[in-house]
Parts: sequence; structure tokens; C-alpha cells
Amino acid sequence: MEDQNQGSKRKYTPKEVSKRTKKLFSNNFTIITVVACTFLVVYFLAITNVTPQKYSVVVGSVAYETIDATKDITDTFTTNENKKIASESVGIKYTQNDTVQPTYVNSETAFFDALISLKTKEYELIKARAEQAGNSVTNITDYNLSSALTDADYNTLKSYVGVEMSKDEMKNALSMSDVDINKLRAYLKEQTSLAYTSGIKQDAISAQIETILSGTKEKSSALYNKLPNTLKSFLAAYLKPNIVQDAEATAKAKTEAEDAVIPTTYQKGQTIVRRGDIVTEAQYSVLTELGLINNSSIDLSIYVGAGCFIALLLALLAYYISHYEKKLLEQKSSILIMGIIICVSILVTFILSKLDSRLNIIYFGTLLCAVVFNVRLAAMVNVFLALVVTMVIKDNSGTQSMQIVYNAISCLIGGMAGLLYTKRSNRSSYLKSGAVAGIVAAFANASILAVTNNDMMTLITTSGFMIISAFISAVLLIGSLPIFESVFNVLTDSKLLELSDPKNALLKKLAMEAPGTYHHSMLVANLAENAAEAVGANGLLARVGSYYHDIGKLRRPLYFSENQQGNNPHDNLEPKVSASIILSHPKDGLRFANQYKLPKEICDIIEQHHGTTIAAYFFEQAKCSGNETDIEDYRYDGSKPIAKEAAIVMLADTIEAAIRAMISKTDVELKEKIDKLVNMKMREGQLNECNLTFHELSIIKRTFFDSYKGITHTRIAYPELKWPDEESIDGSII
Repeated sequence: MEDQNQGSKRKYTPKEVSKRTKKLFSNNFTIITVVACTFLVVYFLAITNVTPQKYSVVVGSVAYETIDATKDITDTFTTNENKKIASESVGIKYTQNDTVQPTYVNSETAFFDALISLKTKEYELIKARAEQAGNSVTNITDYNLSSALTDADYNTLKSYVGVEMSKDEMKNALSMSDVDINKLRAYLKEQTSLAYTSGIKQDAISAQIETILSGTKEKSSALYNKLPNTLKSFLAAYLKPNIVQDAEATAKAKTEAEDAVIPTTYQKGQTIVRRGDIVTEAQYSVLTELGLINNSSIDLSIYVGAGCFIALLLALLAYYISHYEKKLLEQKSSILIMGIIICVSILVTFILSKLDSRLNIIYFGTLLCAVVFNVRLAAMVNVFLALVVTMVIKDNSGTQSMQIVYNAISCLIGGMAGLLYTKRSNRSSYLKSGAVAGIVAAFANASILAVTNNDMMTLITTSGFMIISAFISAVLLIGSLPIFESVFNVLTDSKLLELSDPKNALLKKLAMEAPGTYHHSMLVANLAENAAEAVGANGLLARVGSYYHDIGKLRRPLYFSENQQGNNPHDNLEPKVSASIILSHPKDGLRFANQYKLPKEICDIIEQHHGTTIAAYFFEQAKCSGNETDIEDYRYDGSKPIAKEAAIVMLADTIEAAIRAMISKTDVELKEKIDKLVNMKMREGQLNECNLTFHELSIIKRTFFDSYKGITHTRIAYPELKWPDEESIDGSII
């Protein structure tokens, strides 16, 4: 509870701050160490399980063992070969170039125009020679141009039409009329147009030229035969393909063909090589990728994946604890216990899985966490263990299967159900928790397998193993719990029930040597338990803490009023001496607690049940004596309550003692007294260190009042009875 005013807040000295810093550093170091060790243990077991067996095989050798895939994997070698075949099967893709035909048509026009003008060029050469010789020149029609063609003229005109012509074909061209040349032009143009319309490919140029020439010849062999070689040379020079290769489209088609290839894969557990088979290059490649070949590189994905998975689960668990179970981080022993529970649960499960993969004891860790800590934390640990077990257990075939996942889910469900029986249970009832967890897990497992597996025998046997695992977990819990209680001084409900037994040696000693204190402790216990349960605190801890809170009075029982039989030793003592005796009983109680090895939580209640209050009675006596008085000499040298249960015991102890001294106990007086005493503790700052809220304090006060209303009920006086042989019997004492 927060301070009532700013001035009441505690100010820590540099020395205290240094101690707190050292404690924080020490706790952080412990947390890091425990988490690291837990990670290493779980990681080692997981890697031991998931690391596959390796084999000595080479390509072309005989396989002496059947080898199965340890995980889903793609056969890269075969897949690449299939992609290569698919790519090679794709033909070359073409595209049409519409600019080629117009270019050719222009060349064709120029060619035939040149053939027609060839006669004019020859006439000009004849005319030039005649003028040079002084001869007169007649019209071009008066000459036989083909006969007049000299070697010099031929050399000048042989390439005039754009291609080189033979002398004979040039003579033929010179002898042809313009009409014949234009006819030949039309015939050739018709054939090339047909060729371009159907499309001309690069590798079909020669065939197309022959087809065009053949078609032209069919139209007019007489005209064609005059210039066969010239026409062929022209087409060879100027006929270009209009259907060209499309490299981009071809590459895209090949890529699409490769992408369409379905990868060759092996599923987890599928046979790669059978015993007696000749190992192929493809099979060897898959075995190498899986890391199953001796001296092959390790599969880093397994190691990295396992480490990341376990680290993530530990991080989630640590996050939950740091946010919702902060008290756990304040005690080294609690942190260590948590690590031990996880490691032992996983280790024993790993060992049992070697006998049968269906045996696992994560119930043990779950129920132990519930008993040692609380049910909420146990639920988180149950989730953690159920997920980790999928990596730690290996099925009988040597690989992990979905059945392990089913088992983990069943354990998760069963563990949650088993938690219902862990609160305030004795040791034998933990068997009930195991039975419930096992039955629920078996039912969950049967339900899952009924959907995924039609084998009734598998369903029955697996469910049976769930029950056996839960029973083993419960037995281990019962056997190991005393070890945790004694070695780590862990306070469990079972331990509290044992401490609450009236036959307990220390309680018997208290009842025999300080009966008044014993009776007072029983009354305080009733008040504290009811109040603790009303605000959600541990009622059993409050009850047992109340039983032992005044055991320090065993050292000098007669110096405390509830144990006195008339004589009061304080009558002969100075107030300061009397106060020192009274003030020492919490410290004396700690000595008895250590002697009888009481848990820390009980020791805290013993030490804190008076906090730093004043022994007011003796302080007032000292002031009345007239001597100089220091109030600190009359203050309890304890610490203020930190836990809710310790604060509740303090209030119950104060109220029980005060109300017992009251003469009149009407409801109004009881309520006023309870309010006054609780408010006084608040004003004194005795509740500043605990986390009780104002609302909870109001509930506590109401619970105290209700409890006393039942205790202080009125009784009627019975009438006096008279018998023949006796004067009277007073029945009012009945």
C-alpha cells in the first residue's frame, strides 16, 4: 500500500542503495545464467534428437540400408534436369517485321527501272564512241544494242542494276523490250508478295528464292530464261526475312516452360534409397542436401532453426514471468527451481522417449510448477513444455511425425485439466491430478487420431500411453516434492498442511508450554484465513503463519498475559526491561523457526507481525515514572509486512488481542474498534510496504467484523433444575 503522505516515505541511505543495486545485479546474473543453462540443455537434447544419422554411400554403389527423408526436401538435381529438358523443348519464337517488305519493294522497283534504263546507258556509250570517231549518231532504235555491247561497255554496266550480270544476260536484257521487262517485273512482284504474305524466315531464304523463281518461270519461261541468274542474284541480295527470331519472347517461353515444371520432392519419412538399390546421382544429391552423407557438410538450417525455436519459447516464457510473476525474479531459489523443473522434465521425457515416443512426463513439470509457484505460471510452463517436446521426442521410425504433435496437444490439454486438482491438495491427491490429466489427454488424443488415423489399435495404445505418462508424472511429483521442499526450502500447500497438523512438534510445544498463546494463535488463524481468502490472498499461508507467529513467546511464556495464572512478573521489573522482553519475542520466534526449519514465508510472518510498532503499555508506564524515556527503546526491531498474508496476520493479531480485552462487545463497538485499529496501522505506516489496496482493507475489516459477530453471539441462561437428591444444578454453564 502506498504511503499516506509524502513525509512517511522511506529514504534509503547510500549503503542501502548499494545493497539493493548489488542484489539486483546478482539476481540478473542468476537469471541470465539459469536461462542460458536451460537453453543449452534443451538445445542439446533437441539437436541430439533432430540431427539425422549419416550413411556411407557413393554414386553407383549399392545401398546397404533403406534411407528415408528426415524432412521435406526438393530433389534439386532431378528438378533441374526436368527444367533443362522443358527449356530445350521450347522452339524459337518469331516476330513479323513489317518494314522489310516495303524496303524490298523499293529495291525491286529500282532494279527493274535500272534494267529498262540499261539500254539508254548502252546507247550513251555507243554515241560517245561515235562522236569521238567523228561519226554521226542516229536514234537509239537504229542500233542493235546487244550486238554493239563491247567488253568495255560490259565492264562499265555489269553492276548498274544493283547486282552483277553476266555478259550474256546483259545482252539479253538489252534485247528485251520495256514491255517484256515490265511483265517480268509483275511476275516477280506477284511471287515475292505471296512469299512475304506467308512470311519469310531467315533459315528459309534459299527455299523462298527457289520458290519465287519457280513461280516466275511458270508465268513466263521465255522471259525468265533471259535473266535467271540475274534474278536469282537480285533476290539473294535484296530479299530479306520478315519473320525474325524474338530473343526476348524465346527466353520468356523457356522460362515459363521451366516454371511449369513441378519440382520433384521427398516428404518427411518418404524413402529416398531402398536397400539393394544402386545409388543414382539424383539420390546422392538429395542425401547430401539432407546432410545424410558421411563427411558431407552439416545442415545448418536444423541447428539454426532449433536454436531460434527454443530461444523464442524461452523469450516468451521470460516475458510472461517478468510482467506477471515479478516476485519470482526477486528470489534466486525460485529462478533456479524454474530452470531445474524445465530441464528435468525435458531430460526425463527425452530418456523415456527412447523406450517409446509416446511416453512423456510434461505433466510432472506442469503440476510441480503449480504446486511450487501458482496455477497461472504452471499453465504457461505447460504450453512451453508441450511445444518443446515436439523437438525432443523422436518416434520409433527414427523421424518425427505428426503423432508427436498430437501427443503434445493432448498433453497440453490434459495438463490444463490436471491443474484443477493442484490447489490446496495433500500429496495423495496429486495422483488424482495425474489421473485427470491422463484421462483428458487420452480423450483428446483419441479424438484427434479418430479424425486422422483409422487404426483402432494405434488409437487405443496411444491413449493408454497418455494415461501411463500422467501416472508416472504424478509419482515423480510426489517423490520429488519433498526434495524441493527441503533443499530449496520451498513452501507448498502440502507443506503448509503438514505444518498445520496439531501433532507438529513445535505446535505441541506451544500448546503445552504456552496454552494461552496457542489459543490466541488459533483465534488469529481463523480471522487471518477468512480475511486472506476474501481478498484473494493465500488463506492457508495466513492460517499457518498465524499458528506460528508468536512461537517466540515460548522462551518466556509467563511474561505474556495470556499465559499468566495470576502472578505478573512485570510487576517487579522496570518498564524498559519489561518492554525489552516483550519486544524480543519476534526475534526469539525466528530462532525457533530456524531450529525447526520453518519455510521463509512463515519466518517473514513471525518477524513482521508487529512491524515497527511501539509497546505502548510499557512506554506509557515509563513516561509516568518520570524518568527520561526514548521511544525507540520501546519499538519493535522488525520490518514492516511485505506480503499481503503477513499484513493480514498483523491486523488479525492486533484485533484479536484488543477485542479479547473488551468488556462490552456490541456490533457497533466491534465495528468501531476494528476500524480504529486498522486505521491506526495505516497512519503508523505499517502497511506501506505491502500491496494491500484501500478496497481490500475495507473487505478485510468487514470480514473481521463478520467473524467476530459469530464468535460473540449471545447465549440464553438455562433455568435452575432441582432433583430429589440434590439442591440444584446450574445449567447456565452448558
